[in-house]
Amino acid sequence: MLRQIDLTILSEAAARGVPLVLSVACAGAPRHYKSRFLKMSGDGLWIESVPEAGTLLLELAGACQAASVAFKSERSKFLFTTLLLSGPERFHLHAGGRETVAALRLGLPQELKTIQRRAAYRTRVRPMDLSARAWRIGPEAVLTEEPPELQQLGAEPIDISVGGLGILLRPLCGQAPVVTPGERLRVELISEEGTVLLEGRLRGGGDSEEADALLAGIQWVLPHDSRKSAQLTIHLEKLVNRLQRQELRRGKLPAAGRGEAGGIVYPRLCR
Repeated sequence: MLRQIDLTILSEAAARGVPLVLSVACAGAPRHYKSRFLKMSGDGLWIESVPEAGTLLLELAGACQAASVAFKSERSKFLFTTLLLSGPERFHLHAGGRETVAALRLGLPQELKTIQRRAAYRTRVRPMDLSARAWRIGPEAVLTEEPPELQQLGAEPIDISVGGLGILLRPLCGQAPVVTPGERLRVELISEEGTVLLEGRLRGGGDSEEADALLAGIQWVLPHDSRKSAQLTIHLEKLVNRLQRQELRRGKLPAAGRGEAGGIVYPRLCR
């Protein structure tokens, strides 16, 4: 039986029409379809039907075949297995309204599995993937105003996550790199996703294999404005996801996931 907290999670997902992925087996091969929750009641969960599946889901429902469902919240991913029971039936999107969609009925699951999402996963950066410019700025400085050249840092990106950036600090304008933990920074990230301006805090600091360079980290400080914060988070997620896919193709994911490469251990940014 489902715990009360799991019933609450499913009920809220259904009430909000959360997107989901429905997975079924056909001829021994898995098939995945995008859908969304519609309603939860005592007789099961209702989800929107999938026209591109043709009659497959109806046939599986007629045979009470098993299906898997996956959906996400802000910080977790949820999985459960249940039975396809019936469909399609017409579901009213709004109480008293005329707009309807075809719906499938799923049985209530016996168990809801939760997987914590790793928002702070770091992926390695190559020079052709991402470039960055960083400046030291005062606590009252306006982020959108470019500071004087003397305040710029020689920052070379090493790895990046949604939570921060690992950098190699090099001498700039004849000045040796200095790490002052907690110092406020203005950072521009330039990639194929576009140029984005972020506020950060300088973290860590340690020796690198290069005698005149230091390893450090930048932790992002998102604005209080929820809309702007969401826009920056979406930009960072797109960037990190692209770099992760490239890293997977290069076959370097295990080493990068440990934060190691070439014998160097880079400072962790976020936990």
